[in-house]
Amino acid sequence: MSEALRYQVNANFIQILDTIGCTLAVSVYTSNTILLVSAEGGRLQVAATSLQRPMGIATTVVDASLRLAIATFQEVVVLADAPLLAAALPDEPDTYARLLVPRATVYTGDIDAHEMAYVGGRLLAANTRFSCIAEIDARHSFTPAWTPPFISAVMPEDRCHLNGLACVDDRVAYATAFAATDVARGWNETRYRSGVLMEVPSGRVLLDGLCMPHSPRVYDGQPHVLESGTGRVLRLDAERGAPETLAELPGFARGLDRIGDVLFVGLSRIRGQPGRTPPPVASKYDKLMCGVAALDRKHRRVLGYLTLDDSQDEIFDVRVLPNFRRGAILNPADDRHRRALVLPGRAFWGEQPDS
Repeated sequence: MSEALRYQVNANFIQILDTIGCTLAVSVYTSNTILLVSAEGGRLQVAATSLQRPMGIATTVVDASLRLAIATFQEVVVLADAPLLAAALPDEPDTYARLLVPRATVYTGDIDAHEMAYVGGRLLAANTRFSCIAEIDARHSFTPAWTPPFISAVMPEDRCHLNGLACVDDRVAYATAFAATDVARGWNETRYRSGVLMEVPSGRVLLDGLCMPHSPRVYDGQPHVLESGTGRVLRLDAERGAPETLAELPGFARGLDRIGDVLFVGLSRIRGQPGRTPPPVASKYDKLMCGVAALDRKHRRVLGYLTLDDSQDEIFDVRVLPNFRRGAILNPADDRHRRALVLPGRAFWGEQPDS
């Protein structure tokens, strides 16, 4: 792990990961880092790799193999699990049980892709630059799949800061944006009071007046959303049509996933912007946190934290990888991935090429 990424973690957080047997994939925007965080035998295990400006993470399983897609500055990188290679990883033998290796890169250009999800075999992204949900494939930079009804043209103008999507039964069901505006950066001056949770495909606004919402999700049939600017985790009460607060957390809340009754929430400090009043969460706490909170959603209480040191400001996304621990991740800039040869049911490390 990079020396620049130091962390603190409490025993409860370690116990949760150890008991569940999962890994958290965490994108750390400010340090261009992807973390794999797990625990075994009461000890935290952290592996890291570098990707430029990592943001949304999507996961799927194909032929019993985990795949991970990560949105970066101008690309989407797709990795696949190659457990047969893990134990013999060059330079780190007998260290890892799982290994994510690059399998494809889609060159999207700078579309400012935020959250992503695999939906019915397609990879979809919240395309913030073009104010739409877009399909990511090898045909184009992107293909628009859904646009809010108030957006009149798909243009590179970030008209509403569409940033999150929630899926149900292989379809997109909800999306978040900072405002229902149709002009370039129209959300900029009202971002603390104009956020919306929208139903897809109708575009009907279910919640408005939110403070910088992100990360809509559906758990047990109930929509959840992070009100990032207040640090609140919200659940929509369908009968009353009103949100209820599950927790208020000491950071800009962005990135949400769950396993069982445990929610994992990414927390960030606030970007310094001269002349701009910080969002409300900044005035609630003496110091904001950059890291991940574990939350018991049934009893509405925080179970523990993983906290990154003061050199880090922003977590972008958090994804749970079930039944996965002691994992490593290679990126396309790591020459070892060129030696990773994977066939159905077999895998080999190729020879080190002559320099």
